[in-house]
Amino acid sequence: MKRFAMALLLGAFATTALAADARYFVVTDTVGNCSVVDSKPGQSSGLKIVGDKGGYSSSDAASKVLKDMTKKCKGVVE
Repeated sequence: MKRFAMALLLGAFATTALAADARYFVVTDTVGNCSVVDSKPGQSSGLKIVGDKGGYSSSDAASKVLKDMTKKCKGVVE
């Protein structure tokens, strides 16, 4: 029982640590539509990062940048 409790506790810490490293990116697709994604797009994905190339620490911060960029986008995909 002790081992189970310890494993559960370690799992909770690991999940929290991974969530803290989450990054959000503002991207544009090949058509010109913009969106916020929760993982860095690969080169072959057809998505181009706009804004901070290192990403944003929260979805809200990325969404705010996306709202400021709507004039540069043909559309916004949520």
